[in-house]
Amino acid sequence: MVSPVSAPLETLIPFIESPFLVLTTEEARLYNFAMGLGKARTNAPINAFLAILAVTFVLTRVSLAQVVSATLTGTVTDSSGAVVPGAMVTATETNTGVSRSTQTSAEGVYSLPFLNPGTYKVDVDKEGFKRFTEANLQLDVSSVGRVNAMLTPGSQKESSDVVRPLITTSGIVPPLMTPGMSGAG
Repeated sequence: MVSPVSAPLETLIPFIESPFLVLTTEEARLYNFAMGLGKARTNAPINAFLAILAVTFVLTRVSLAQVVSATLTGTVTDSSGAVVPGAMVTATETNTGVSRSTQTSAEGVYSLPFLNPGTYKVDVDKEGFKRFTEANLQLDVSSVGRVNAMLTPGSQKESSDVVRPLITTSGIVPPLMTPGMSGAG
């Protein structure tokens, strides 16, 4: 067998003189090597497919990284500053009424990931303590809201309410007046 690189010129002349010759596989291989084509053309479709597959995979991963939810986290302590494990934390979206709950860890920490953006009311309950409530907590897309609750000893029927003003894009909306609040300043 003659190496394509060292093929004598007279073996290649029939390829150049008549382009309509029927070539054997070996002759076609010799011609491709003589013309500098080698095997590059046989892998081109596979390489193009692999390149498209790689780009598709990368773009899919980028689109999955888009976060359209929020996270609520915090620590629950008692009035002495000690952490409160096992407290029930409930976040309720005020417009829809949908709520999610979790318990605090042994370190008094809680986390509620993947919440829909919106305005939330957060309740913290633990037997032997007054209920802690914080209203008007605004969670936006990809935001992390933090509510650190301090529980005071007492009955669960009693509550410690924290009402923060709702911050909107147009300014601060004051909290609604509740019974027992005075309108006089």
